[in-house]
Amino acid sequence: MSTIDLSFNRFEGPLPGLPASIEYIDFSGNSFSGTISPLFAQPMLIFSHLIITDNIINGTIPDSICNYLNMFVINLSGNLLSGELPECWADLGDLSGLNLANNKLTGKIPSSLGTLSWLQALHLNNNSFHGELPTALKSCTMLITFDVGDNKLSGEIPTWIGESLAYLRILRLRSNMFNGSIPPQLSLLTSLQILDLASNKLSGNIPSSLGDISAMAQTHKPEERMMEVLQGAVQSSLHNYGPSGYSDTLVLVTKGRKMEYTKNLQYVASIDLSENILSGNIPHELANLYGLQNLNLSGNKLTGKMPEKIGQLKLLESLDFSRNNISSSIPSSISLLTSLSLLNLSYNNLSGRIPTGHQLQTLNDPSMYIGNSALCGPPLEECEQNETHSVTLPIKDDEESEMLEFYISIILSFVAGFWAVWGILLSIDGLRYAYFEFTDLLLERLSSPFR
Repeated sequence: MSTIDLSFNRFEGPLPGLPASIEYIDFSGNSFSGTISPLFAQPMLIFSHLIITDNIINGTIPDSICNYLNMFVINLSGNLLSGELPECWADLGDLSGLNLANNKLTGKIPSSLGTLSWLQALHLNNNSFHGELPTALKSCTMLITFDVGDNKLSGEIPTWIGESLAYLRILRLRSNMFNGSIPPQLSLLTSLQILDLASNKLSGNIPSSLGDISAMAQTHKPEERMMEVLQGAVQSSLHNYGPSGYSDTLVLVTKGRKMEYTKNLQYVASIDLSENILSGNIPHELANLYGLQNLNLSGNKLTGKMPEKIGQLKLLESLDFSRNNISSSIPSSISLLTSLSLLNLSYNNLSGRIPTGHQLQTLNDPSMYIGNSALCGPPLEECEQNETHSVTLPIKDDEESEMLEFYISIILSFVAGFWAVWGILLSIDGLRYAYFEFTDLLLERLSSPFR
């Protein structure tokens, strides 16, 4: 393989021209400027990997990029590229990875991308693309990563994402202008590990069927994790090419900050539906996603109760239900979340005593509970004494009422027995006369010694 790898140095100036025998180029992490046109001054017959991330390349992406029919990976992320994308993508039938994130690209996403039947990673995030997602993308049935977040895309989230993209593991549509409801068909994505629909205009209920996504329900023992690492090494060959490799990366907002995942991306499980207009109850089925590490439903209009079995999410590291209208007590099972490092339940209508125990004792920042006037207990103010009595008094009243009923039953039994005997005596003439004669005789004998 003919390779040029100049990544992560301090090179600057325009990109150099290259010989025709080059197959792999990596100029990442430098200060190259100007356009990418010099790279295409002459045809390179075996050119397959173009990786020029994090430079200051500007200008547009020329149509000539599609002349290299053997291209497997194009990664031009983190530059100053502008203008609209060319429509020639149908010529690159072998393309597996396309990353144009973090540029200044505009226009609509070209439908010709839908002809890339081998495409596995598509990153168009953090640009200025507008319009709806082209239906032609449903033909990219090999997609594993679909990231178009941080654009100006609109319309409803299409149902074909769940119906056609069976291998999808990462779906990131955050920070756009998508409206309508969340399609229940997303639950058909059994391999989905990351669902990020935050900061859109989505409305309606959260589909309870999201609790059926099997990849998010998986937990792993150490030996199982090691086996997955070995399997992942084989599967990641779909995403890694050449001596330096092309590794798929993703930026997630979790634990209140942005975090970039690369090597451990395949082990992340996250749902972020924050900053929308979602309403209704939080589906209790979400508590079935035992492998979740991040769950963020903040900034919506959710009502009802917190899921009682939230404590089943033992791997949860970040839980944010803040700024909703949830009105219930905090389930005691939340104390079972021993991996939790961020909890935010602020600005709801929660009430009662805050549960204690385990990891919750280390999360002592009062701000995660503020805005719930009826909550009490550490780290907020202690609950009032009469609140504690209100729990115990009904129990004492019940005990006293049970004792009273017991004594009354004894008295009634005695009275009933007494009158039953006397009733028999008074109703039978012979017995009544005999009884009174016996009583008179007994009294006469008892009194005779005193005469």
